[in-house]
Amino acid sequence: MKLKKGKSLCFFSAKGGVGKTTNLINLAGIFQQLGKKVLMIDLDLYSGGLANALNKPFDMSIYNVADDFLNNRFENFEKYVVRVAESIDLLCAPKDPRDASKIQIRYIEDIISNAVFNYDVVLVDMNHALTDFNLMALSVVDQINFITTNYNSIKFLFYIYIIINFYYIFFS
Repeated sequence: MKLKKGKSLCFFSAKGGVGKTTNLINLAGIFQQLGKKVLMIDLDLYSGGLANALNKPFDMSIYNVADDFLNNRFENFEKYVVRVAESIDLLCAPKDPRDASKIQIRYIEDIISNAVFNYDVVLVDMNHALTDFNLMALSVVDQINFITTNYNSIKFLFYIYIIINFYYIFFS
Protein backbone atom coordinates (compact mmCIF):
# COMPACT_ATOMS: atom_id res chain seq x y z
CA MET A 1 0.00 0.00 0.00
CA LYS A 2 1.39 3.38 -1.01
CA LEU A 3 1.43 6.04 1.68
CA LYS A 4 -0.14 9.39 0.85
CA LYS A 5 2.35 12.24 1.15
CA GLY A 6 1.23 15.74 2.02
CA LYS A 7 2.89 19.03 1.14
CA SER A 8 5.22 21.08 3.30
CA LEU A 9 5.51 24.86 3.19
CA CYS A 10 7.66 27.20 5.23
CA PHE A 11 7.32 30.90 5.95
CA PHE A 12 10.56 32.85 5.89
CA SER A 13 11.61 36.50 5.64
CA ALA A 14 14.63 38.76 5.73
CA LYS A 15 13.46 40.47 8.91
CA GLY A 16 11.00 40.06 11.74
CA GLY A 17 7.59 41.62 12.04
CA VAL A 18 6.46 41.14 8.45
CA GLY A 19 3.53 38.80 9.17
CA LYS A 20 4.95 35.30 8.77
CA THR A 21 3.09 33.87 11.75
CA THR A 22 -0.15 35.67 10.91
CA ASN A 23 -0.02 34.44 7.31
CA LEU A 24 0.73 30.90 8.46
CA ILE A 25 -2.22 30.85 10.88
CA ASN A 26 -4.59 32.22 8.23
CA LEU A 27 -3.37 29.72 5.65
CA ALA A 28 -3.91 26.89 8.14
CA GLY A 29 -7.53 28.01 8.49
CA ILE A 30 -7.96 28.12 4.72
CA PHE A 31 -6.57 24.59 4.34
CA GLN A 32 -8.89 23.41 7.12
CA GLN A 33 -11.86 24.89 5.24
CA LEU A 34 -10.71 22.92 2.19
CA GLY A 35 -10.92 19.72 4.24
CA LYS A 36 -7.18 19.26 4.78
CA LYS A 37 -5.49 17.96 7.92
CA VAL A 38 -2.90 20.58 8.90
CA LEU A 39 0.16 20.62 11.15
CA MET A 40 1.77 23.93 12.09
CA ILE A 41 5.38 23.62 13.28
CA ASP A 42 6.90 26.47 15.28
CA LEU A 43 10.55 26.37 14.24
CA ASP A 44 11.37 29.67 15.92
CA LEU A 45 13.09 27.55 18.54
CA TYR A 46 14.41 30.30 20.80
CA SER A 47 11.36 32.55 20.95
CA GLY A 48 8.47 30.70 19.35
CA GLY A 49 5.19 32.51 19.33
CA LEU A 50 2.62 30.31 17.60
CA ALA A 51 1.25 28.84 20.83
CA ASN A 52 1.03 32.32 22.35
CA ALA A 53 -0.60 33.78 19.24
CA LEU A 54 -3.22 31.03 19.39
CA ASN A 55 -3.52 31.16 23.20
CA LYS A 56 -2.76 27.44 23.49
CA PRO A 57 -0.97 26.07 26.56
CA PHE A 58 1.30 23.08 25.91
CA ASP A 59 3.45 20.54 27.69
CA MET A 60 5.29 18.84 24.82
CA SER A 61 7.34 20.57 22.13
CA ILE A 62 9.55 19.92 19.14
CA TYR A 63 12.35 19.29 21.65
CA ASN A 64 10.46 16.24 22.96
CA VAL A 65 9.95 14.93 19.42
CA ALA A 66 13.66 15.29 18.61
CA ASP A 67 14.63 13.66 21.91
CA ASP A 68 12.31 10.73 21.23
CA PHE A 69 13.71 10.37 17.71
CA LEU A 70 17.21 10.28 19.22
CA ASN A 71 16.22 7.58 21.73
CA ASN A 72 13.99 5.54 19.37
CA ARG A 73 10.83 6.31 21.37
CA PHE A 74 8.92 8.26 18.70
CA GLU A 75 5.64 6.61 17.69
CA ASN A 76 3.36 9.32 16.27
CA PHE A 77 2.71 13.03 16.43
CA GLU A 78 -0.47 12.83 18.54
CA LYS A 79 1.57 12.68 21.75
CA TYR A 80 3.37 15.96 21.01
CA VAL A 81 0.89 18.25 19.27
CA VAL A 82 -1.73 20.64 20.59
CA ARG A 83 -5.13 20.57 18.90
CA VAL A 84 -5.85 24.10 17.72
CA ALA A 85 -9.09 23.37 15.87
CA GLU A 86 -10.71 20.47 14.10
CA SER A 87 -8.01 19.08 11.74
CA ILE A 88 -5.39 21.69 12.78
CA ASP A 89 -2.55 20.64 15.09
CA LEU A 90 0.40 22.60 16.44
CA LEU A 91 3.91 21.37 17.25
CA CYS A 92 5.24 24.04 19.58
CA ALA A 93 8.70 25.50 20.01
CA PRO A 94 10.33 24.70 23.37
CA LYS A 95 9.20 26.76 26.36
CA ASP A 96 12.81 26.90 27.57
CA PRO A 97 15.18 28.31 24.92
CA ARG A 98 17.98 26.18 26.38
CA ASP A 99 16.15 23.11 25.06
CA ALA A 100 16.52 24.46 21.52
CA SER A 101 20.29 24.10 21.80
CA LYS A 102 19.86 20.41 22.65
CA ILE A 103 18.02 19.61 19.40
CA GLN A 104 20.21 17.98 16.78
CA ILE A 105 19.72 19.57 13.38
CA ARG A 106 19.25 16.27 11.56
CA TYR A 107 15.99 15.73 13.46
CA ILE A 108 14.41 18.79 11.84
CA GLU A 109 14.53 16.89 8.55
CA ASP A 110 13.12 13.76 10.23
CA ILE A 111 10.28 15.69 11.83
CA ILE A 112 9.19 17.41 8.62
CA SER A 113 9.67 14.26 6.53
CA ASN A 114 7.54 12.20 8.92
CA ALA A 115 4.89 14.89 9.31
CA VAL A 116 4.04 14.95 5.60
CA PHE A 117 2.96 11.31 5.86
CA ASN A 118 0.59 12.13 8.75
CA TYR A 119 -0.84 15.43 7.53
CA ASP A 120 -2.10 16.79 4.22
CA VAL A 121 -0.29 20.09 4.79
CA VAL A 122 2.67 20.92 7.05
CA LEU A 123 3.24 24.64 7.64
CA VAL A 124 6.59 25.62 9.15
CA ASP A 125 6.96 28.98 10.88
CA MET A 126 10.54 30.15 11.41
CA ASN A 127 12.42 33.24 12.40
CA HIS A 128 14.42 35.40 10.01
CA ALA A 129 17.89 34.22 11.04
CA LEU A 130 19.90 31.90 8.83
CA THR A 131 20.48 29.27 11.48
CA ASP A 132 21.33 25.67 10.69
CA PHE A 133 17.79 24.76 11.77
CA ASN A 134 16.27 27.15 9.25
CA LEU A 135 18.64 26.10 6.48
CA MET A 136 17.70 22.48 7.06
CA ALA A 137 13.99 23.29 6.97
CA LEU A 138 14.40 25.43 3.85
CA SER A 139 16.15 22.55 2.09
CA VAL A 140 13.53 19.96 3.10
CA VAL A 141 10.16 21.66 2.50
CA ASP A 142 8.30 21.50 -0.79
CA GLN A 143 7.67 25.25 -0.98
CA ILE A 144 9.23 28.36 0.55
CA ASN A 145 6.93 31.34 1.13
CA PHE A 146 9.18 34.38 1.39
CA ILE A 147 7.32 37.23 3.07
CA THR A 148 8.70 40.64 2.17
CA THR A 149 7.85 44.29 2.66
CA ASN A 150 10.45 46.01 0.46
CA TYR A 151 12.93 45.66 -2.40
CA ASN A 152 15.93 45.06 -0.11
CA SER A 153 14.24 41.91 1.11
CA ILE A 154 14.02 40.64 -2.46
CA LYS A 155 17.79 41.15 -2.89
CA PHE A 156 18.25 39.22 0.36
CA LEU A 157 16.18 36.38 -1.16
CA PHE A 158 18.76 35.99 -3.92
CA TYR A 159 21.50 35.49 -1.32
CA ILE A 160 19.32 33.01 0.56
CA TYR A 161 18.89 31.04 -2.67
CA ILE A 162 22.66 30.82 -3.12
CA ILE A 163 23.20 29.75 0.49
CA ILE A 164 20.47 27.08 0.34
CA ASN A 165 21.91 25.64 -2.86
CA PHE A 166 25.39 25.57 -1.31
CA TYR A 167 24.00 23.94 1.83
CA TYR A 168 22.06 21.39 -0.19
CA ILE A 169 25.02 20.46 -2.43
CA PHE A 170 27.56 20.04 0.35
CA PHE A 171 25.46 18.79 3.28
CA SER A 172 22.76 16.59 1.77
